[in-house]
This record gives sequence, C-alpha cells and structure tokens, in this order.
Amino acid sequence: MSSGPGQYNHQGDIASTENDFKPDRLHGQTAALAHYELKDRFFAAIFLPGQVKGTKKQREVTIVHEFIHAAGMVEHDTVRIMFPQMQASNGGLTRLFARAGREGHAADSCRPPNRQYR
Repeated sequence: MSSGPGQYNHQGDIASTENDFKPDRLHGQTAALAHYELKDRFFAAIFLPGQVKGTKKQREVTIVHEFIHAAGMVEHDTVRIMFPQMQASNGGLTRLFARAGREGHAADSCRPPNRQYR
C-alpha cells in the first residue's frame, strides 16, 4: 500500500510510480520491468492507494485492474474493468464518461505500466 509516489528496487532495477500518484484516490499504478533484448516483462510492481476511503468492493476492483496490467495488458479499453476513467457510485464504480443510458462497472483511472528496459 502506497502513501504517495514511490519506487521498488528489484535486484538493482527500479520500478516506480509517476510523481503525481495520489494515495487517497481509487487509482493504482503498475510499473513493469522488461528485458531489453527480449522485450518481455520479468517483474511488475503494483502500487495501490494506501489512504483511499473506498468500499471493499471498490478496492478489490482496483486491485484486479492492476493485476491485469501486471500480467501484460498495457492498454485500457472502452468497457468493463479496463476502462481508464472511473468514479465511485453507490458503493461501486462506474465509467466517468459513460455512453448515454449506459453505465459500466470497473476499476478507477490508472496509467499503463512504466516501460523500463535493462
């Protein structure tokens, strides 16, 4: 759980958040480390908001969203759990810019993993 912008040292390689990481928002960040020649990730650090006031389910969705990033999905999409901009609503999460008459449930906003190669 992060209390602000941070970093993790994995055997000499540094995985870090963006400088504007906010620990009080339903917003996580994944920083992946990848092998330069193979261009394949070998480690991913997940930074979760340590001061967030969300419900248990809201926090769980944020965690799942970040696990998906850690597994390799960098892009966000326009539906479901990988939607990039979310807001808290009635104990759950909805798309911030939902299409007229439709709301999706997923994780809060999140940045793609850092791309750091060694």
